[in-house]
Amino acid sequence: MSLRQANKEKAKVKLSAGDRGGADMVALLPERLRALIDRSVRLQERVRRSIQPSIRRSPTRPQSVERQVSLLRAAFEREG
Repeated sequence: MSLRQANKEKAKVKLSAGDRGGADMVALLPERLRALIDRSVRLQERVRRSIQPSIRRSPTRPQSVERQVSLLRAAFEREG
């Protein structure tokens, strides 16, 4: 998959915090299911944090870094 394709696919995925329901409803669930939900929420938060820096672009990034990033993109696009 090329970098362009990967970025296109990443743009399709929307990770939202989601609503876990009220505490009274969650309390009715089996303990193992509640633990699974907690693990899932933590994993989603980690994924969201890990991709966040790649989503935000810093306008104050030095030119030399921009050039290196563009060279890397070009190299990956040629491979795909």
